[in-house]
Amino acid sequence: MNIERMIKTEAKKRLSGNWPIAFFSVLNLLFIPILSLLLISMAYVVVGEDNDVAKALSDSPQTAALFVLFHVVGVAAVIFLSPLYTGFVRIYSSIANGKTVDPSDLIYFFETPSRYKKAVRFMTGVIMKSAGIFILCSSVGLVLAASDEDLETFGFVLTAVGAFAAFLIIHRFAFSAELFSYRNFDPHTAVSEGAKIAKSGTKNLIKLAFSFVPWLLLTFFVVPFVYVYPYMTCSYFVSVKYLSEQYFKNQQLIKEGQQNYQVGMTQQSSSPLVPPITKNNAGISHFPKDGEHYSQNIVVSSSVVSGDNESAAKADMTAAKNDVGNDNAAADFEGSAKTPTNADDDNFAETVGNYDTEAPAAEKEGKVGDDL
Repeated sequence: MNIERMIKTEAKKRLSGNWPIAFFSVLNLLFIPILSLLLISMAYVVVGEDNDVAKALSDSPQTAALFVLFHVVGVAAVIFLSPLYTGFVRIYSSIANGKTVDPSDLIYFFETPSRYKKAVRFMTGVIMKSAGIFILCSSVGLVLAASDEDLETFGFVLTAVGAFAAFLIIHRFAFSAELFSYRNFDPHTAVSEGAKIAKSGTKNLIKLAFSFVPWLLLTFFVVPFVYVYPYMTCSYFVSVKYLSEQYFKNQQLIKEGQQNYQVGMTQQSSSPLVPPITKNNAGISHFPKDGEHYSQNIVVSSSVVSGDNESAAKADMTAAKNDVGNDNAAADFEGSAKTPTNADDDNFAETVGNYDTEAPAAEKEGKVGDDL
């Protein structure tokens, strides 16, 4: 069983009993683009379906003003209603984390002016960046399609490819959205920290997205969209949850390792019995890179804090070095790190281990799937 399948299995469990609110949230989210498209389409009704747009706008200043007004209102509707999206993320993140889902979370960011302003500020940034990515990826195809009739078909194909590439790139914003909407980070911190998680996590979401291609194709024939979209979205946020938690555990353990190193340096200067301090015997085998499993990188060296005598210190250092790579050696550091809040999360996190490495042998034999 590969990682994507395990994520999907976890998502199905989380959706059990939550399908109605999950589907209702999707319908509310679709309301935003539908309303915007209706408003923008009214601009073309004003011009007239059979009329040349450029000629109609130049001939009538009133028509031109209405045309621009409907476009502006359509874009403004997306921005002013965008806190619905953060409420949508909040609901799906709650489902992914196994929390009790409150339907009112959908309008959570409309409840106070402060929340609403923060949500609008956060979403405006995401919308502008997403639009910029789409324009950048699709601009060549759009220019070719508009400038040369012979290249029109090729231009549209290139535009479609660019739009798909933009769709994949935009997946990176899922991490920032989860941090802001569910973990209550402020907009600036959510964007900056989300970008750091996305460096190693985006590829996992893209792999997960491709694994849903057969499901999306079936929506045209067999499986209804009302099942596939909640299932796919919940899977995304289960993945985002574990990737985010792994990132913050790494950061917490790095911080504690640095503090341990500083304590060791201080004790070395005050006690001649303590052997020379290096980062290796200060409790840090090496600083983990993004995506590395935290328990493989941090070890505890009691020689730093004992200092009773030189031989005891060296013995402790040797024992600690022998424990490098052992999860038990990291136990003392895991006290303050945030851990999953229920047993299912613990089992899943233990099974997944390093998200970026192959699943353990037990998983390949099909034993893990029974637990999920």
